[in-house]
Amino acid sequence: LCAFSVIIFRKKLPTAERSYKVWGYPIIPLLFVGCAILLLINTIITSPTSTAIGLGIIATGWPVYHFYFSKIKA
Repeated sequence: LCAFSVIIFRKKLPTAERSYKVWGYPIIPLLFVGCAILLLINTIITSPTSTAIGLGIIATGWPVYHFYFSKIKA
């Protein structure tokens, strides 16, 4: 997500000051995003049970996160 956000923000804010430079932009960030997607697909295919457990843990924490931060904002 972070590598993809570099591409998105540079498209949305073309005149913004760049606090750092990405070597090989946009090829390097796109290669990184592509490799991350391939690793994700490989994990889903090779160990679907572990993937489902991990997604279940994330899904369980999502409502807790929103409940906690809704209390802070109020």
